[in-house]
Amino acid sequence: MLNFLRNTKDEVNFQNVKNGAEIPLILAPMAGLTHVAFRQLVAELGGCSVFYTEMLNSRKVANRSIKDDIYLKKGAIDTPLVAQLVGNDPPTMVKAALLLKEQGFNGIDINMGCSKKAITRHGWGAALLSMPRLAFDLVREVRKAVSGLLSVKLRSMESHHRRKLIEFCKGLEENGADLIILHPRSPRDGFKRPAVWHEIKDVSEALDIPVVGNGDIASPEDILRMKQETGCLGVMIGRAAMVRPWIFQEAVMGRKWQGNIMDIIERAAFLYRYYLPKPAQTRRFIDFGNWITRNWTFHHYLTKGLSRLQTIAECLDFLRQGLGDGANSMVKRPFVGKL
Repeated sequence: MLNFLRNTKDEVNFQNVKNGAEIPLILAPMAGLTHVAFRQLVAELGGCSVFYTEMLNSRKVANRSIKDDIYLKKGAIDTPLVAQLVGNDPPTMVKAALLLKEQGFNGIDINMGCSKKAITRHGWGAALLSMPRLAFDLVREVRKAVSGLLSVKLRSMESHHRRKLIEFCKGLEENGADLIILHPRSPRDGFKRPAVWHEIKDVSEALDIPVVGNGDIASPEDILRMKQETGCLGVMIGRAAMVRPWIFQEAVMGRKWQGNIMDIIERAAFLYRYYLPKPAQTRRFIDFGNWITRNWTFHHYLTKGLSRLQTIAECLDFLRQGLGDGANSMVKRPFVGKL
């Protein structure tokens, strides 16, 4: 079994498993997707070791009331929960991190991997890969301000420059990062090229702190293969978890999930209604539906149909009718890339 070890305070503790056989399995932060309702669904299915929030704008966290902020809402059992911050102003990042720790989050992650233009044009996310001094300042100042896990999630350097990547990660380590999460695609790669897993191995061997691998995980077999090929401490799973939120359970139990996907969809509908504000419920549920229906060969038809609907109830009726007894039309390895 693939287990995760925690300390008695429920803080994320990776050091205990760095040289062990267990593989921590981590739900990736994905904007618009890994909100409280989806995290709760994954937690109920079991097997996930650590949960990350959606990407949080440090300016917004630092400068508005966060008590009832939907982006910071927690589920019943989605713990340990790490809050991911994006930004590049050290005082703002520190203020946001302190507020998040006060709210009971189990760790802080600094986003240095998002390559979307809406983020990088501000000098945030993957833009920090080309600003090492500022990146190191961010880590150092947040580390001085908060205790507990401080992780950094990043992409590869442009042109996959190995030496620059290792030097950058060493700088993060020297300035206080406890954990590096590497998605080995460059910002320019997007999701069009395969993840370069050997870069995870290179960084893992160069650092004293743990390294978690991310990218091109679509099955439990991929989890084990990444661990064996790279020597990473743990594996972070993103888009594959949207398609098959039971992937964590399969990896832990070592056997195929035997449930009914329609039951998962029904449970998701309840959780989305329960946790999300009404204006966001249907839109977010349709996003969920667009991913999970990739388990069927006719998912394009299902996606097109969902786009026309106005309520979760309509979505459920459509999926019940559209899926019917669709077991024979399910794909063995669904596509998890960008359509």
